[in-house]
Amino acid sequence: MFIDCHALNALRLSLFAAIESSMNGSSLSITGLGRNIDNIAKEKHKIKRVDRLCSNVNIHRKIEFVYARMVYLLVGKMKQPIIHIDWSDLDERKQNFLIRATLAAQGRSLMLYEEIHPLNRKEKPKTYLLFMTKLKAMLPNDCKPIIVTDAGFRIPWFKQILSLEWDYVGRVRNRTHCKKVAENECAPIKKLYGLSSSRAKTLGAFHLGEKVSFKTRLVIFSHFQTQAQRA
Repeated sequence: MFIDCHALNALRLSLFAAIESSMNGSSLSITGLGRNIDNIAKEKHKIKRVDRLCSNVNIHRKIEFVYARMVYLLVGKMKQPIIHIDWSDLDERKQNFLIRATLAAQGRSLMLYEEIHPLNRKEKPKTYLLFMTKLKAMLPNDCKPIIVTDAGFRIPWFKQILSLEWDYVGRVRNRTHCKKVAENECAPIKKLYGLSSSRAKTLGAFHLGEKVSFKTRLVIFSHFQTQAQRA
């Protein structure tokens, strides 16, 4: 097999130049990255350089291998790492979104894997399934992480986590309905807010949801306390 070392080195140099340009505060567009490259080349040539880099299909094919290597280096031999997963907006029109998995490490979040999706694929079960399948393939075979998510992730998500034989910590709030396992009446979860304090307290086994019931353990906790609770 013949490898063009000159072309490979040129590709790496272009990648490093684009990274340095972004770190220096340029906009993350082809034109913005190109204009901010720090060398004596003409502006049109710098923009064309970034355009060729972003159009290189071989780079896109290798992105998941890069993520897999990052996971290998960051997770290492951890048996039960804590991994946060959340969504972020990518544009003001809210048409494109980023889903990202980060490793909790001594007060920092270290990026493991991420994907970009349009609005019509955001928070869809199929999107979640493909994302988690790829993440699982990157983790060691004996790794069973604790997946931590915010309130936007709902019952189908928790079921997918359990299907992978992983553990989860999720946040539920406001109009999500729940009932104790031994009871019949459902009520909005916000009715439990009066039981909260700055110390986490387990409430035992509950069923979440009205139409689709999901059994889980509820733990209540609040960053804020009312004046009566502080007294």
